[in-house]
Amino acid sequence: MAYYPFYAGPLDLRSGDEDAVPDMVAWYRDNSRRCYVRLSPFLTGERLLGRLAASGLQQSGFMSVLCGVPDPNCPPSAPNVTVREFRAPDLDVFVRLSSAGAPRAERGLQQTLTRAEFAQWRCYVGFMDGTPAAHAGLYLDQDSGAGVLAATATLPEFRGRGCQTALLHQRLADAAAAGCDLVVSEAPPGSTSQRNMERVGLRTAYTKVTWTALVS
Repeated sequence: MAYYPFYAGPLDLRSGDEDAVPDMVAWYRDNSRRCYVRLSPFLTGERLLGRLAASGLQQSGFMSVLCGVPDPNCPPSAPNVTVREFRAPDLDVFVRLSSAGAPRAERGLQQTLTRAEFAQWRCYVGFMDGTPAAHAGLYLDQDSGAGVLAATATLPEFRGRGCQTALLHQRLADAAAAGCDLVVSEAPPGSTSQRNMERVGLRTAYTKVTWTALVS
């Protein structure tokens, strides 16, 4: 799977689903695909973890889940950094940036999927001296009043120069203006992304653990 391979698995596995695990793992194995299971500590118990291990899965990683109250104030960006918002169908710059790191053979597929996935998102690009340097997304769920901060990356040559901080501030201000009273995001524990989010006021709510079944 070329795009977000770690989403190739159930998104809501929890205690009580133990009997479904063997068939689930067998399906992925029979189709020569790795199965990624991401577990919330609040919804997971010893029986489920034991069944995952008995079915050939192993713990393979962690992900911090962060949350906070969006700030309507948007501080000035770092020098030479500007942020622009894009919405479908005008996503060309965002799509090109988001697929910049994909293998050339997979880039067309990833761009097609990105356009479909972010059709209902507010998409942002950070420019350094007028050059597209970083991208980020904001999804607004009007029913819950929550905003999701995701789809974030900076081209290697522009890292450490304030692009992501500017994108975070802009999305927080836009989420607040849209009536959100909560924003959530994810980042690898201890990563630059997590530290950036903590600097603008988000805090870690809990840590997910990822289990993976290797293709035999």
